[in-house]
Amino acid sequence: MIKYGMSVVFGILALVALAAPAAAEDTWSKTVAFSRSDATAIKVVEPEGYRVSVTAPDGVLTDTAPAVFKLPPGDAFYLVTLTAPGGAQWSNKIEVKKYQTTELRVKHVAAGPAPAPGPAPAAARTYIGSVRNKVATCGKKLAARVEFINAAGAVVKNLEIKVGAMDQASLPGGAYDVRAYVWDAGANDWTYQTTQKALIDADNWSATLACGKGALEIQLGK
Repeated sequence: MIKYGMSVVFGILALVALAAPAAAEDTWSKTVAFSRSDATAIKVVEPEGYRVSVTAPDGVLTDTAPAVFKLPPGDAFYLVTLTAPGGAQWSNKIEVKKYQTTELRVKHVAAGPAPAPGPAPAAARTYIGSVRNKVATCGKKLAARVEFINAAGAVVKNLEIKVGAMDQASLPGGAYDVRAYVWDAGANDWTYQTTQKALIDADNWSATLACGKGALEIQLGK
């Protein structure tokens, strides 16, 4: 295995996508009370002016609140539906008790207009630069590979550079971990060398794999 001591320096442009605001919803709340009566009934007191439907055994009873709906004597649950003048609806099963009147009051608060959506996220700015392979300065002519990894752990760019060659690349501005490898013919595979931080925030950035102070390193510049 071929192993050199290496150093890398380079940087994260975070793009924050603004989520679309959630649509506002109406709110409904009910209050139920029971009182003794000669008949079994549901009395819908409010909201006034709303259309009321009660699904009874003999069919659907309808009226406009306030309204009283007489029902067969006995304990049961009936589906009550309220329809606002604007079309909003609320349905709920309401309990009735034998020879008692169920008084139902419902409060309806209509939702306000949905907030305007936030601005669309800006496209990532990219910067062009170059990567050079000068590994031969260490005494061996080896191909090199460099990976640029963003904060999410994704490999944004993977470059394989032949001996003595240079390749251009465009990267979104930001912070990166940079991994460097050299080709190990004996292992017939890439041999990992090092990982270091990098910051890219302008055009003409450069990364050169070369020997420095007796060890292979990545020399960065602009």
